Amino acid sequence: ITNGIAEGLGAERLITMYDGSEMLQTILDYEEGRSMLIGFTETSLPINHGTARFTLDPADQDFCRLAVDVQFEPKGGRLGGVLAVIYKPTIRHRYNLIVRGLKHFVATGQAVGQRVP
Repeated sequence: ITNGIAEGLGAERLITMYDGSEMLQTILDYEEGRSMLIGFTETSLPINHGTARFTLDPADQDFCRLAVDVQFEPKGGRLGGVLAVIYKPTIRHRYNLIVRGLKHFVATGQAVGQRVP
């Protein structure tokens, strides 16, 4: 936590991933139980800045659908734009791991370590 706000709108945190990459994340929009928009900047990834929106859509009493929409501006101008096409699957993989980790936590109450089940 970098700004003293631990959760909800305006919360800001520096994330260090297991591969050593880092990014500063800020919660830009938050609707409890429905959606959250996270902005990310100051990243060691080949990204200038971007957003990730997580949206929950209840399917029934026991299940819900989670949609994740990630938008980003790559570093490197036009060349970065070309490389972003190659980098998109990596971003998708990272967010799939996050979703799997969240699913594991909800099911078990246990945090995920370096290996996501």
